[in-house]
Amino acid sequence: LTSVEEAMKLAESDIPWAALASYLNTLMIPGKAVLAHTQKPGFLFPQNGPGRPLPEDYAIRGQIWAQWYYPDNWFEKDGKPKVDEEERSFDLPSMAEPRLERILYLAFRIASFKK
Repeated sequence: LTSVEEAMKLAESDIPWAALASYLNTLMIPGKAVLAHTQKPGFLFPQNGPGRPLPEDYAIRGQIWAQWYYPDNWFEKDGKPKVDEEERSFDLPSMAEPRLERILYLAFRIASFKK
């Protein structure tokens, strides 16, 4: 989103930022230092959970912009898929925290975008 100026202009004018910020604040876990981890540059590798792509990553990777988002080794390890095709859609309870961190990470990236 931030790499396409026209898309950012639409987002800036059409997204209800105050409501989005209020919602993102509800995602914070009291006593958990998520912010420092989500403010690091580069791709956000999960610190907890299964350390594998989330189910939605497989749908997103078909988008043109995803080639700049995911690191080269995110879907494969040693030339083999990290997750079997049958298991890609499994949404494990252990994925909740990495998903939450990813949401906050992306929100921080968009919010800190400089024109």
